[in-house]
Amino acid sequence: MTALAGAGLLLTASVVTAPGAQAEVWDCHVSYDSEEASAWCNGGYGTYRVKANCASPRYPYNITIYGPTKSKLRDQDYGPFSSVAASDYNCNITSATYQIF
Repeated sequence: MTALAGAGLLLTASVVTAPGAQAEVWDCHVSYDSEEASAWCNGGYGTYRVKANCASPRYPYNITIYGPTKSKLRDQDYGPFSSVAASDYNCNITSATYQIF
Protein backbone atom coordinates (compact mmCIF):
# COMPACT_ATOMS: atom_id res chain seq x y z
CA MET A 1 0.00 0.00 0.00
CA THR A 2 2.84 2.39 0.84
CA ALA A 3 4.50 1.71 -2.54
CA LEU A 4 1.20 2.39 -4.31
CA ALA A 5 0.73 5.68 -2.46
CA GLY A 6 4.31 6.69 -3.30
CA ALA A 7 3.73 5.91 -6.97
CA GLY A 8 0.57 8.04 -6.87
CA LEU A 9 2.50 10.99 -5.43
CA LEU A 10 5.19 10.60 -8.11
CA LEU A 11 2.54 10.56 -10.84
CA THR A 12 0.85 13.62 -9.36
CA ALA A 13 4.17 15.48 -9.22
CA SER A 14 4.95 14.72 -12.84
CA VAL A 15 1.51 15.94 -13.94
CA VAL A 16 1.96 19.18 -12.02
CA THR A 17 5.41 19.83 -13.54
CA ALA A 18 4.38 19.04 -17.13
CA PRO A 19 5.19 21.86 -19.59
CA GLY A 20 2.45 24.25 -20.68
CA ALA A 21 0.98 24.54 -24.15
CA GLN A 22 3.35 25.32 -27.00
CA ALA A 23 3.41 28.70 -28.68
CA GLU A 24 1.44 29.08 -31.86
CA VAL A 25 2.07 31.00 -35.06
CA TRP A 26 -0.47 31.70 -37.78
CA ASP A 27 -0.93 33.86 -40.86
CA CYS A 28 1.92 31.88 -42.45
CA HIS A 29 2.93 32.27 -46.09
CA VAL A 30 5.10 30.41 -48.59
CA SER A 31 6.76 31.66 -51.74
CA TYR A 32 8.77 29.52 -54.13
CA ASP A 33 10.09 29.12 -57.62
CA SER A 34 12.44 26.49 -59.05
CA GLU A 35 15.46 28.11 -57.37
CA GLU A 36 14.36 29.17 -53.87
CA ALA A 37 11.61 28.63 -51.30
CA SER A 38 10.74 30.86 -48.33
CA ALA A 39 8.23 30.77 -45.49
CA TRP A 40 7.27 33.38 -42.90
CA CYS A 41 4.56 33.80 -40.27
CA ASN A 42 3.03 37.11 -39.23
CA GLY A 43 0.70 36.17 -36.38
CA GLY A 44 1.28 34.78 -32.91
CA TYR A 45 4.71 33.64 -31.77
CA GLY A 46 6.77 30.47 -32.04
CA THR A 47 9.05 28.62 -34.44
CA TYR A 48 8.66 27.44 -38.02
CA ARG A 49 10.68 26.63 -41.14
CA VAL A 50 10.22 26.18 -44.88
CA LYS A 51 9.97 22.65 -46.30
CA ALA A 52 10.41 22.14 -50.05
CA ASN A 53 10.27 19.23 -52.46
CA CYS A 54 13.16 19.27 -54.88
CA ALA A 55 13.60 17.21 -58.07
CA SER A 56 16.88 16.49 -59.80
CA PRO A 57 16.99 17.82 -63.37
CA ARG A 58 19.37 15.01 -64.45
CA TYR A 59 18.68 11.99 -62.26
CA PRO A 60 15.43 10.35 -61.20
CA TYR A 61 15.28 11.44 -57.57
CA ASN A 62 13.26 13.79 -55.40
CA ILE A 63 14.36 15.03 -52.00
CA THR A 64 12.86 17.16 -49.25
CA ILE A 65 14.95 20.15 -48.24
CA TYR A 66 14.46 22.38 -45.22
CA GLY A 67 15.29 25.96 -44.40
CA PRO A 68 16.58 27.03 -41.01
CA THR A 69 14.17 27.17 -38.09
CA LYS A 70 13.09 30.75 -37.40
CA SER A 71 11.30 32.25 -34.40
CA LYS A 72 8.66 34.93 -34.41
CA LEU A 73 8.66 36.79 -31.14
CA ARG A 74 5.50 37.93 -29.42
CA ASP A 75 6.18 41.64 -30.05
CA GLN A 76 7.28 41.36 -33.72
CA ASP A 77 4.88 42.53 -36.43
CA TYR A 78 6.39 40.19 -39.03
CA GLY A 79 8.26 36.94 -38.63
CA PRO A 80 11.68 36.39 -40.24
CA PHE A 81 12.04 34.44 -43.48
CA SER A 82 13.15 30.81 -43.47
CA SER A 83 14.66 30.23 -46.93
CA VAL A 84 16.36 27.40 -48.78
CA ALA A 85 18.18 27.46 -52.14
CA ALA A 86 17.85 24.60 -54.63
CA SER A 87 21.34 25.23 -55.98
CA ASP A 88 22.79 23.96 -52.68
CA TYR A 89 21.25 20.56 -53.50
CA ASN A 90 21.57 20.47 -57.32
CA CYS A 91 17.81 20.22 -57.82
CA ASN A 92 14.72 22.25 -58.79
CA ILE A 93 12.03 23.10 -56.25
CA THR A 94 8.64 21.72 -57.31
CA SER A 95 6.51 22.62 -54.26
CA ALA A 96 6.88 24.13 -50.80
CA THR A 97 5.07 24.47 -47.51
CA TYR A 98 5.97 25.32 -43.91
CA GLN A 99 6.36 23.39 -40.67
CA ILE A 100 5.37 24.78 -37.28
CA PHE A 101 7.05 23.49 -34.13
